[in-house]
Amino acid sequence: MSWEIGDGKVCEMIRDRKTAAQADHNDYEPFQRFVASLRDFERVGLIEQLRIDPESQTGSRYNAFARWKTHPSAVAGSISTSQRRWLLLRFFEARFNENDCQLYFPLPDEFAGVAGAAGRLAQACEWLQRQGFIRWQVMAGPERGCGQILDKGHEALDHGLEMLTERTPMQNIDQSINVGTLNAGSGDLAIGPGAVINKQVLAEELGKLIRAVEDGPGEESEKKSATSMLKSALAPPLIVSIVGALTGAAIS
Repeated sequence: MSWEIGDGKVCEMIRDRKTAAQADHNDYEPFQRFVASLRDFERVGLIEQLRIDPESQTGSRYNAFARWKTHPSAVAGSISTSQRRWLLLRFFEARFNENDCQLYFPLPDEFAGVAGAAGRLAQACEWLQRQGFIRWQVMAGPERGCGQILDKGHEALDHGLEMLTERTPMQNIDQSINVGTLNAGSGDLAIGPGAVINKQVLAEELGKLIRAVEDGPGEESEKKSATSMLKSALAPPLIVSIVGALTGAAIS
């Protein structure tokens, strides 16, 4: 697709704050290319609320009228970084289709100012080169450089802005708690650094708790229910194995 009758024309109309276009009698084919650019500009958020109306006089049903709303950032030339990279790749692809043996200068006027100043374009091109989307030669002067799209750049355009958006790598946040080594083989229970609980003492204290409930005041049915619940809570194999046989006996 020719840049001048497609994306370039859309950029010029955005600059001129025009939000509608109509096909003339002899330019239906170029207008179809222009409409295709409008659809792509809408997909990446540079224009909004696109409406396409076909002509109905000849029965050919060509796209004959288009109306849209331009995003304020495009009018101001303050589009997003990914949108700028997308426009640059579109420019390089259009020029590549015209002549695949040349390098091209992406000057601000090619985008009617929509893509920003020369410095922003040069920065975006350098990023595109680092990512392998274009071949880029830095130059002195206002041109800043010239380039050519590569295979990966064509592929990126098939994905819209997806491959042109930088994402901050997600950091793996360790939400676990390190309790150290569990050692229950030498008579002591160690949980975490510096924390040592004697299994014998733990077993005795658990036994005292159960006996205190059994010997305390209250209805027998209530005490039986309380001790039953306590024994049930202390009964899992892990707890029994940690505190040893004495505790097992106490809660049996």
